[in-house]
Amino acid sequence: MTYGLDDARFERGNYFPSFAKAQAHDNYTLAVVKVNDRIDQLNKGWKMVWDTDKAFYAIYYSHDISRFETYAFTVNQFSLLIKSAASKVIAEQIIDEMESELKLIFNIT
Repeated sequence: MTYGLDDARFERGNYFPSFAKAQAHDNYTLAVVKVNDRIDQLNKGWKMVWDTDKAFYAIYYSHDISRFETYAFTVNQFSLLIKSAASKVIAEQIIDEMESELKLIFNIT
């Protein structure tokens, strides 16, 4: 499928083939920002330090049980779209407060 002169912009994600697809992308981006902002708020300035044994907490979706869960990790550095939480309590609070945004981010219907 080609989109004329603006193919390169379309391929980079600057243009969308329909308003609905552009709106879906905006909703996805807004959800990522909202979740990350809330994690920052709850983390209260905490930053990940990779040379310690302190656990960090990521949020993931388990298709086996159809719900969001938390995962603790210490030495494995991930490229995460969603920031890590300083504690399991914070990660679980994000799941409770922002399930609809997480479903959008993880493409869960």
